Amino acid sequence: MPARSRRYWSAVGLTFGVIGIDQISKWLIQRCCERLVIINPAVAFSLPVPLWGVLVAFIVLLGVLVFAWRSWPETKPISRAWATGLLAGGALSNLIDRFVFGGVRDFIDLRVWPMFNLADLALSLGVILLLWYAFRPSRTSHATQGDQPRPRGTH
Repeated sequence: MPARSRRYWSAVGLTFGVIGIDQISKWLIQRCCERLVIINPAVAFSLPVPLWGVLVAFIVLLGVLVFAWRSWPETKPISRAWATGLLAGGALSNLIDRFVFGGVRDFIDLRVWPMFNLADLALSLGVILLLWYAFRPSRTSHATQGDQPRPRGTH
């Protein structure tokens, strides 16, 4: 399987995996301990935003993801696909909650941080990984013009 195809299916699989795990965890917690789940109509850090604002933000996020995905060269590692899958899965799972429940179901309460869920965790981790990849120096940036990067596993 070509590298781009492998990265694509890894991102798609992780996206649906995050959605499934998040939705199942919310269902289980809500079924077992309904009082632990809150429906949060706001967005990140409980900031109020109307539904049209959420939709616009989601469309912009989707556009950025598609642009980033299409602009990555063939040689980029598969872990960038994982970051994209985490981000997309978290965003889509919370969007499902917004349409079905009128807000996001949050159930993790650390007492020192606003309540959140597994989709928020996946989304945050995806953003952190994408930012890390965007700002870290590439392995070939230190090579001179005539140097070729060595394949992995060679010394």
